[in-house]
Amino acid sequence: MNLSEILKDSNYKLTQFTLRQITKLENTIELKEVRGKEIPFINCLVRRKAIQLKPEEVVRQLYLMVLNEQYGYPFERMGIEHPVSFGREKKRADIVIFDKKDTRSIYIMVELKKPKLKDGKEQLKSYCNATGAPIGVWSNGDSISFYHRKDPNYFEDLSAIPKATEKLSDILTERWTIDDLVKKDKLVTEKKSLKDLILEMEDEVLANAGVDVFEELFKLIFTKLFDEMESGRNKTRHLEFRNYGDTETELKEKIQSVFDNAKNKWEGVFTEDAKIMLTPSHLSVCISSLQDVKLFNSNLDVVDEVFEYLIGKSSKGEKGQYFTPRYVNVSDSSCKSNFVKTKDLPANAKTLVKKGDILISKVRPYRGAVTLINFDQKDLIVSGAFTVLREKETSIFSNEVLKVLLRTKEYKEWLLKFNVGTSYPVIKDIDVLNLSIPKISNKVQETITDKIQLSSNLKKQSEYLLEVAKRAVEIAIEENEDIALEFVKKET
Repeated sequence: MNLSEILKDSNYKLTQFTLRQITKLENTIELKEVRGKEIPFINCLVRRKAIQLKPEEVVRQLYLMVLNEQYGYPFERMGIEHPVSFGREKKRADIVIFDKKDTRSIYIMVELKKPKLKDGKEQLKSYCNATGAPIGVWSNGDSISFYHRKDPNYFEDLSAIPKATEKLSDILTERWTIDDLVKKDKLVTEKKSLKDLILEMEDEVLANAGVDVFEELFKLIFTKLFDEMESGRNKTRHLEFRNYGDTETELKEKIQSVFDNAKNKWEGVFTEDAKIMLTPSHLSVCISSLQDVKLFNSNLDVVDEVFEYLIGKSSKGEKGQYFTPRYVNVSDSSCKSNFVKTKDLPANAKTLVKKGDILISKVRPYRGAVTLINFDQKDLIVSGAFTVLREKETSIFSNEVLKVLLRTKEYKEWLLKFNVGTSYPVIKDIDVLNLSIPKISNKVQETITDKIQLSSNLKKQSEYLLEVAKRAVEIAIEENEDIALEFVKKET
């Protein structure tokens, strides 16, 4: 039996583990008959007895290997299902590592029972607070998070946990260069998106920080981009957008200084007297969340997703679908919908749209991200990152023509004049609505529309022919070329 069969209907995955570790565990699986069914069992690495191999147990046994082989912790320092007291109630922690000197104190707490990060982190925080454990780990076998418990109110991200031969201070004070950041980029190693980290920061501190969240996050990303650029030019330079064991006040002074240097380098984005408004304690949590993420020279869609989430942040939509800007194809202006359960709708999903509406992205307008909804579908909602144009009955302008016009070089450059910021341009609805458009005769519009339709039909035809060609190659490999040619003739 392989592990993927056991995890098949669960929310756990194996991507955090090596093929060698997975194979090693699979080779020790023993099938036992229980009530007429064959059930997989494993000899637990810590408890030294046979345990039924359920999805959570798969991830636990693999992570025990990681703790032992990668970090050097002996199994004798580990505990499984360790009791944690909450008054009269007792719960059980998945894995604990005891302190080297005080074997009654918990040094590292590991949570695996909750496969969703938000639930898992809350459980982990409660266990760490109840036991005083300074380090926490959450994983579902796909994503992984490391935390330092500074006090019951704040948990800061760690780049990793200390090895058995290291101290927590070694991790906190380790100096990073840009090459270190590339190698250890959290978006890759922890399988998270930048938006995931922002949502986590909101839950931890930003929701109650009393500041303009968009403005403060923009300052931090702006500062981090500058810091990475400076280190990219000097590979031996240590990154400054990091907490190297600074006090919260020292850290804020350092980050403010980097922000000031960034403002001087990229003038016009912020006012000269702009300051980071987060408190030192809130800023410390945000820095720990962002410091292991590489932004400079990376795919800007990573940053787009965050700003598109923040720009139109308001009340949730009440319908069942959300049309997200990530599915606007900038190269050909096509679009498609994505089904999302109402409870999972992002906060900025707020505008109901329908067939015939034109969507214009307010983020980085120079991309020409303009599309026309050309299909019927109930309850489509778009984010506040779009300006939505709807045709009036008295309109003398074709939607197809207007879409093409707004995607021209002249209009992209025109919209860029209204942007707020230069490194990450954002425009407003009013900037789009105030655009002047030329008068075009009905005859010319009909000619343009006909050419657009012809272009669209040719594109669909070429896509179909490409699929036929792909299938023909497969047939030629599997059967022979004569059968493949017959297939092509039949399909074309």
